[in-house]
Amino acid sequence: MKKKLTIICTSQFGYLIDTYYYALHLKGEYDIRYICINAGKPLIEEEGIEIININIDKNGALKWLDFVKHIKPFLKERDDLVFVKYFRFCSLLRTVVPKKCFIMDVRTGSIDPKWFSRMLFNKTLKFESYFAQKINVISDSLGKLLKLKNYNVVGLGSPEFTTDYKTFDTIRLLYVGTLSNRKITDTLVGLKKHLDQNHDHIIESYDIVGDGYINEVADLKSLVTSLGLSELVKVHGRIPHNQLTPFFERCNIGVSYVPKTTYYDVQPVTKALEYIANGMFVIGTSTTEQIKILNQYNGELCEDNPQAFAEALSRVTNQRHKLDSDFIRKNTTTKTWNEISSHLKLIIES
Repeated sequence: MKKKLTIICTSQFGYLIDTYYYALHLKGEYDIRYICINAGKPLIEEEGIEIININIDKNGALKWLDFVKHIKPFLKERDDLVFVKYFRFCSLLRTVVPKKCFIMDVRTGSIDPKWFSRMLFNKTLKFESYFAQKINVISDSLGKLLKLKNYNVVGLGSPEFTTDYKTFDTIRLLYVGTLSNRKITDTLVGLKKHLDQNHDHIIESYDIVGDGYINEVADLKSLVTSLGLSELVKVHGRIPHNQLTPFFERCNIGVSYVPKTTYYDVQPVTKALEYIANGMFVIGTSTTEQIKILNQYNGELCEDNPQAFAEALSRVTNQRHKLDSDFIRKNTTTKTWNEISSHLKLIIES
């Protein structure tokens, strides 16, 4: 009989790739129940996984406390291993399962621009970590930043959307990810600068996939129009992860653009790993974590401003005939999500 594993995540099933792929690859090993908040997005179902969507109509601290209240009855029902993607007050669940294996998974520290808000969130996270039996973090850099003790590093994996060999005669750019606080406007202004300085037709398209917390999609679309880039740039908004294959099949240059701040510097960038695993060359900002994975064969590093992006784009177009899609894919050290999930299973069972 399979052991029972409950995965708790505030993101609706299928919209946070980490927990989505954990569940997908571990369902053969465990009887998995996935408890999440219903965010009103299209429901994604998966055979062999019990998905429980909880409706929460509160905001702020009350939202997380209400989520805890709704989860408690489920944890009392059966003897589970409990895996929690960190959210504020999740440590209160230990009052329900004091003797169960309780794993707290930390994918990020605070990325709030305000210093005090970041400090308060990170201090709270560290305090709550004392109540977990095991702690996972996305990178050693993040564990050190948060000053956590006795943590396991469970990094990012990468799905293989396509095995097609890519050519680089023309450039087809792709950005996939959140639009909030990422300065994606820099890439549009940088693209415009490049086009103004290079009167050729090498740049064929730029697809931007993702959403933000405010009006980022509408703002980007407006900027695209004002810059006169409507023929090249398409802002698609949010698209479920399991519907991204056509973008990875068509595009050949991935944009992994995050601001160079202390709080982003320690975050491995999911999109960069996904681009490389699918044979795409990457233009990425030179954060500590991106410097570790991008090199002359798979990426071009730049500072976080429009001029630097324009210059990086020019360097890529100039060397495009030297790029080798198969070499990029085969020489990545990125693990698959199956490998990451197998590592997670060893942590759970240890």
